Amino acid sequence: MRLIYLDTGLAHERGHHANYCRLIANEMKARDLALVVYATREIEPKLKSDLNATPLFRWSTYKSMYAGRDAISGWLRDFELAWKTTLDDLRQITPVRSDDVVYFSAARPAQFMAAVQWMWQTPLPQRPRIVIEFASEPGLQLVQSAQGRRHFEVPDPRQNPRAMLYHHVASMLQPDDLSRLRLVTFDRGISEIFQGLLERPVGVIPLPLHAITTRRPRAGKRPITISVLGHQRTEKGFQLVPDVLKQLLDVPNVEFLIHNSAPGEMAVPQNAVRELAKSHANIRLNEDPGDGPRWTSLLEASDLALCPYDPIRYSITYSGVQSDCLANGVPAVLPANSRLSAISQEFGGVSADFAEWTAPSIAAAVREAVAQFDSLADRAAAAAAQWAKVHGANRMVDSLLEGKI
Repeated sequence: MRLIYLDTGLAHERGHHANYCRLIANEMKARDLALVVYATREIEPKLKSDLNATPLFRWSTYKSMYAGRDAISGWLRDFELAWKTTLDDLRQITPVRSDDVVYFSAARPAQFMAAVQWMWQTPLPQRPRIVIEFASEPGLQLVQSAQGRRHFEVPDPRQNPRAMLYHHVASMLQPDDLSRLRLVTFDRGISEIFQGLLERPVGVIPLPLHAITTRRPRAGKRPITISVLGHQRTEKGFQLVPDVLKQLLDVPNVEFLIHNSAPGEMAVPQNAVRELAKSHANIRLNEDPGDGPRWTSLLEASDLALCPYDPIRYSITYSGVQSDCLANGVPAVLPANSRLSAISQEFGGVSADFAEWTAPSIAAAVREAVAQFDSLADRAAAAAAQWAKVHGANRMVDSLLEGKI
């Protein structure tokens, strides 16, 4: 048996792709089991060597050629070119066996279509078990009625085609296909949303994330280190961080650790944070990649994680940063009425939640978290112990190899 790991987004240390693959690779190595990793053709040389990855995919998960140039059908042209290119690449993989397990990480609609077309080229009795994991939000639009009820709608594909394309690919699957194919996400609530959209079974697989720090007790720690971690983007609210920091400068016994693994992508707020750090000794800036040892160090240094994320965007997706915080016993500040706040409640209520996606609302939630920090820290420590019982690379690999999905 081999685990064949496919990831069209595996190119560099930014984001979750490298971290997840590294955790799974380490677990497979510890078990002395065969792992074959296929990444993008542009994968960085050091990462390629670390993961023993084969450069294969020409079309990255996040690539677009026509969407910005053709407002009417650019999304469809991108989809067609992406899945056909990826299918051609998949055909280069050495013949798979029926006892192999193929895991397609973070598949979007084009990768989903390519995997299905590739699967169909092998007769059912000879097919490997294939697991397709959806890490991105499904592309649905959250709508609130005048009565305050919230529901999801499929948006105009010219604005966001993802939901329509996911449904389109899933509608092609026949009952026999599902005997060798599993569709999964990392979260029960998100799987339920995908299942409603795809009208096909969508299971849950454990996240590979496990504790990578000492899980030190944080209750009683002063000053409290409030951190912003990861690859910062607009949906993660980094444009609000400078104003949030300004509104928290009078809070006693706190310091700030602001990490951004891609500082050039949000130059304006990044420069604003740099200026604040020059004049305030309690603001520390880190612009290093979030790779293995450095990511561990950032989590270890964090007492309270600030996740100023878009509540609409994160109403239908999970967060790798929040997941790492749960695994390592770090409480957080999160958007209310989101999937993130629901996950926090499932693990015992380890967050203070902001009601509005504005700097004043986020700053108020941080103040609340600081005021109740010791209680939050105790609950976060209990959550980390609970996390280890349901998640981690060991449990993920068990699920993949034993078909427990």
